[in-house]
Amino acid sequence: MAVDAQKKLWTLQSSLIDHVRIMARLPMIFAAPALLSASEMKSIQNAISEVNNSNLGIVWNKQMTRISGIESNPSNNLQAFGTYGRHFGLTDGTGLFVEDLLSTISLDKSTMVAKAAEAVAFQQMWMDLMGNTMLAFLRGTLRGAKREEQSTRFEVIFAIYYFFLYILLAMITSILGKLPSNKPVIYVCVNIILATLGTIFVIPFGIAGLIMLPIYIFSGKEAAPLPSRQDYVKLPDDEMIPSTYTIDIVKPKQETKVGMRFGSNISGQTMITHIKPNSIASFSDLSIGDNVLSVNGKSLINIPPKNAAQILKNASGVVTIVAAHTDDLVFDEEATV
Repeated sequence: MAVDAQKKLWTLQSSLIDHVRIMARLPMIFAAPALLSASEMKSIQNAISEVNNSNLGIVWNKQMTRISGIESNPSNNLQAFGTYGRHFGLTDGTGLFVEDLLSTISLDKSTMVAKAAEAVAFQQMWMDLMGNTMLAFLRGTLRGAKREEQSTRFEVIFAIYYFFLYILLAMITSILGKLPSNKPVIYVCVNIILATLGTIFVIPFGIAGLIMLPIYIFSGKEAAPLPSRQDYVKLPDDEMIPSTYTIDIVKPKQETKVGMRFGSNISGQTMITHIKPNSIASFSDLSIGDNVLSVNGKSLINIPPKNAAQILKNASGVVTIVAAHTDDLVFDEEATV
């Protein structure tokens, strides 16, 4: 019986480390409603919950989106916040582009707004992974299901610790469904309540994480993530920026097929996942697994594969593509060009 195998779940080490990271941002979590608009906060929260595939987070955010008065899909002026949230969710806040995206928000808005956006992202990650871990225990462990790298002892302790909050949030979610729409003030008040409840539970867990962190370091243990989570160790600088190359292909008309499919890796970079034999792409230097950085000067960084494919579809004539050879695994959905 496979239970929520596709969801991100906490292990003991990763939960302790994440609680330390969240605890350090508690002041900004409380300040976020004063620094960010409801639309900006929801753009981040919705994007992260969709990536984390959190039942609790998705249902909560659906009601909160309605109350805040914004649509689920961010508009153009909110794209930076939605993109940041998506890549934060993909990499648990440690992706190659996450800091760059946060710097962009800082330059466009302010440093405080960027710090608030980061705090909102960590709060949403906490809610999603807490909900996923609780749900995996209730639907799986209690029914005798087994998962890779499962620690029943940790799940029991975690479930006892967070059971009251999990039930309380489920009840609050039901209440949210009865609240009126388009009320940003109510949205802000609910966020403050969530921050207060979170603080009560995060601080003790975070303190335990601070105590255990030196033990993990000196014993040589690293955070042991489940297969669906990413390591917290960053790549060395010389591995973060692969060498690039530029090619020109001839695409007579917009409707002409190039003959390849796009996907994305865990950092959200556009990747080539398939090249059709005897196609335009097959006669170029493009290779499966390459990271496509731009098309005719338009950046494909930090956008979904479908959007990247559309940019190439709209191009015609001599099309200039900048790409890089990589060995990354594809993470996201594919789109054919």
